[in-house]
Amino acid sequence: MRRTFIFSLSVAAAGCGRTDRADTATMGASSAGTPATATEAPKDPAKPNEQMQAVLDQLAALGGKPIEQLSAQVARKQPTPADAVKALLKKQGKPTGPEAVAKVVNRTI
Repeated sequence: MRRTFIFSLSVAAAGCGRTDRADTATMGASSAGTPATATEAPKDPAKPNEQMQAVLDQLAALGGKPIEQLSAQVARKQPTPADAVKALLKKQGKPTGPEAVAKVVNRTI
């Protein structure tokens, strides 16, 4: 089950890095011309780029459990892709907090 979640996540996230957009008109449709179902796997799933693969590897290393085996309360506490990115940034010595802004002015219009 966890493998399915990671695969789905990688397919969804890796689509952002695709450079060939000629097939966007037919995305979500099967070769027979009928709409794809939610259970139908893409025939040519996108591969994650190097950065996304690092995030997916870090997410797996965080040791989350399959959410379908957990209560809702426990499932909400599982590591997320955002947690994986934050962990990678820490490993690289990069800041993980929000960037400072020069000035904020609250105005009522």
